[in-house]
Amino acid sequence: MLLAAGCAAAPVTASAAPSMTPEASAPSPTPDAAPLPPGAFAVSSGNIHDYLPDLIVGKPVSAYALLPCLDSFSRGTWSELETAYGGPDGTDWWSPLLTALNDSAAGDDQEMRDYYLGRAYLTSDGAYSEGLDGPLLAQWEADSTAYNACLSGRFSADEATALRQALTFAVGSDGNAYGLYLPGAARAIYLDKYPIDFPFGFELRENSRSSFRAESFGPGGVVESDGLQVTYLTPEDGVFSVTTIRTVKEGCGIWGVAVGQPERVLLNSSIPLKKIDSLSYDDAAWFGKCDRVYAFLPEESTIAVVFAVKDDVVYGIELINGLDGQMY
Repeated sequence: MLLAAGCAAAPVTASAAPSMTPEASAPSPTPDAAPLPPGAFAVSSGNIHDYLPDLIVGKPVSAYALLPCLDSFSRGTWSELETAYGGPDGTDWWSPLLTALNDSAAGDDQEMRDYYLGRAYLTSDGAYSEGLDGPLLAQWEADSTAYNACLSGRFSADEATALRQALTFAVGSDGNAYGLYLPGAARAIYLDKYPIDFPFGFELRENSRSSFRAESFGPGGVVESDGLQVTYLTPEDGVFSVTTIRTVKEGCGIWGVAVGQPERVLLNSSIPLKKIDSLSYDDAAWFGKCDRVYAFLPEESTIAVVFAVKDDVVYGIELINGLDGQMY
């Protein structure tokens, strides 16, 4: 990523992210859940002890053999594995298992892969659920449609809610650089796909909401909050793809530059900026009159990060994905 080096994180002090592990709310498997088709997964014995010793010594285990073992996991399974293989810290077995789960997260039979890892996540907590955030997010990003079908068909409503919450707080953990940090928050709102609607797990007030339909991209929505506007597409049920984030709220920022800071902070940053003549019609209508406009325009990308300056101060910031072309 172009901005990986020399770029600060949030310009505000982050508070601790709320724990979204489903320890308190995740129920046991639904008794009347849809029967699992055997298919290629029928090769598995369903017993993790048949495969974990191979993983520990570096032998490969196929996803079709490994993943069905997760279906029988319970809260007690994790401590059982610690006792059997790794001692009190579990590092002797957890690292190779997590590596195998990451490798098995996406592929053929995606919906079943989603199901098995979801079952494991719902029994986990602490470091185990934090580790499983990675493969869980990889599955969501690989095929969000399949993930939604899995949540609807193979999990109870409470289980699906717990998994959606976990995914929401994992968005951006894959290194996505295009996120707007909010004052007092531990994470950013990203140009990315969310499994829940605005405010995406943040404590944000919704002042207004409108709907639209974009040619070639389907239905979407625009939500206004306090000094913040978020536009997203919803062509798939349960998928909210954020395409534009605009803000004039003081303290909101990206890469160490925040609304309300002097223009010199922006110009002295490590962000490769291009001065542009003016804002687009829609941007000008929302931001109002600005004195100068700068933008970061990554090559071969439809994304732009725009900084509007007024009275020598960063007045507004926009993150926008043009989808079918660069906006600036």
